[in-house]
Amino acid sequence: MKVSIISSVCTQELKNYVQKLTSYLKAKGHDINVVLPDKSGNIVLKQKHSIFSKQAIASNKPNDKNIREAVAKNDVVYILNHHSCSSLAIKICRELEIPYVTAYYPELFNKTQNKNKMSCKLKRFYKKSHLIACNSEENASKLIKNHLKAQKYVIPLTSENKLESSNQIEQMFLDAINYYQEYYSYYKKKIKPQLEYPENAPHTHIVKMKYRKPHKIVDEKYNYAKKKYFFYHFGTFLLRLLAWFLIPIWAKLFSHYKIYGKKNLKRVKHTGVLITCNHVHLTDAPLMATRLFGIKRKVRFVMLSESRDIPVAGPLLEALGGVPLGDTINGMKHLNGYINILLKRKKPVLIFPEASLWPYYRKIRPFSRGTFLFAEQSGAPILPVIITFRTRRNGKQKMIINILKPIYPEGKDSKVLLQEVQTLYENFVEDFYSKYR
Repeated sequence: MKVSIISSVCTQELKNYVQKLTSYLKAKGHDINVVLPDKSGNIVLKQKHSIFSKQAIASNKPNDKNIREAVAKNDVVYILNHHSCSSLAIKICRELEIPYVTAYYPELFNKTQNKNKMSCKLKRFYKKSHLIACNSEENASKLIKNHLKAQKYVIPLTSENKLESSNQIEQMFLDAINYYQEYYSYYKKKIKPQLEYPENAPHTHIVKMKYRKPHKIVDEKYNYAKKKYFFYHFGTFLLRLLAWFLIPIWAKLFSHYKIYGKKNLKRVKHTGVLITCNHVHLTDAPLMATRLFGIKRKVRFVMLSESRDIPVAGPLLEALGGVPLGDTINGMKHLNGYINILLKRKKPVLIFPEASLWPYYRKIRPFSRGTFLFAEQSGAPILPVIITFRTRRNGKQKMIINILKPIYPEGKDSKVLLQEVQTLYENFVEDFYSKYR
């Protein structure tokens, strides 16, 4: 069993307790990772602690990355006290579906037990846990008086029978694993049934939209670089400005999206860039068109020609920067020339190499070579954007937009670029979802 013990306060009593606890569990062959502050109370990441000879990770301010590193891939997390880092650890445990146990040992932190009432912050913290370890029946009754219905384990801090104490702690961790397996599976039942993905045909379109008839064919006569009147350009600017405000709000409410790696956008701020992304959400194209570079730079994104025929949404997508695919061979050649011109004029272009939309798909499908021909011909850098999902407790999916470092062609062939980017996407997605059970 792999256990992570987390605390954000370091008293001498706590050190003694953790030393005994680790010795008990190590004697039974368990792997223990201790998370404690150093003498100054600052975070020490990947540095051996003088007492426990284990990694010591702690912080005055909660650090999502450090706490996530300490919590991830553990069988159980044991949280010793109430603190902002501890609250963050519980949040991460729920995200990663890792069992956790909290402890109510006021003796370890030199706190008196005269009052029967607990503070509101303390109550809110312990209400997040379903299993609580405490030192005595007195502490257990105090938790009951404060209407905390969690299962209590009375495990004394000082016990003459070490074997009995270690058995109790081990049993508590086993109960936590069994309990949270049922608990997390209950919330998984709330998730809507997934779509049936045709794995044998990765470029098949599985989302059917209502289109107007007849379909407007895009061929070599279609003028991508249209010269419109002033009022048209002014109207599209106002539309983009409105979308810049409304689309992120709508996406935040329904998909709870979050963007990581915005600093990588600065590397391609003043150059043409080919943005690649896996196509796994209905709003991924307009969302990235409005959020990546804001209102200053208009992002053109390649879309199906049928999307122009969607009532209301079709014209809006075109105004936001949608570029329809050609329906004929000559139409595709015309499109290729237009995209190369955009890249040479230092414009950002978004392309989905997977070609078709598979909502909430958690793997990477084969990329088309045509996408990387643009990078080979124009010499523009490739900016990989990967969309991943996390399942929230209510069963809804949280969309995470990961912006990675740009890849420069540097004379590479399109086949080499295709293999490089495909491998990057597959490794990133596999590593991301491996953190979840």
